[in-house]
Amino acid sequence: MNQKKIISWLSSIIFISVGIISISYFLLLWVEKSAEQTSQNKDKEMETRTENMKRKDGEKFHKPADVSIITMGDGKDGHSFISTYHDFYNSTLGWNRIHSADYDEQVKIAKEIIDQIDGAHIQNDKLAKDFATIQEIAESLISEESRETMRTLHRFFHDLDIYLNGYNRASTFGVTEYKGEN
Repeated sequence: MNQKKIISWLSSIIFISVGIISISYFLLLWVEKSAEQTSQNKDKEMETRTENMKRKDGEKFHKPADVSIITMGDGKDGHSFISTYHDFYNSTLGWNRIHSADYDEQVKIAKEIIDQIDGAHIQNDKLAKDFATIQEIAESLISEESRETMRTLHRFFHDLDIYLNGYNRASTFGVTEYKGEN
């Protein structure tokens, strides 16, 4: 009789434990999926706002900055530097690719960015601060994998591409000190 009670109690405890673990597992999956969906919705919202803010007449919201405002350490212009890396981030992080981005590739590019910024000649104090911030963010990404750090780096290149190269869209993330003034 005692043995039947013990087996009954143990069976009940095991059944309840498995149930609690299963419920916890599914709740964690649901919360994680919900957080990812929220992030994707914000990205889609930004893309939609960007598309809606394009000028229909082809005029640029931001006049391109003079090329002499920045020269990279290797002698190339800073406008191409910004455009090239903005394109890279669009293709590897944009449109929800951030969730599957190759961290090693991101580190390789972060190192390239740091190397190219070293020795740059920048004729605007706010732009110089932005480039220093980009270096800090890139260094942070090298030392620790972070999707948020990748996103922030992408946003700096996005905004500077608009301000330096002139675009027919007004949508920026507002992360830069430099806002297009020479």
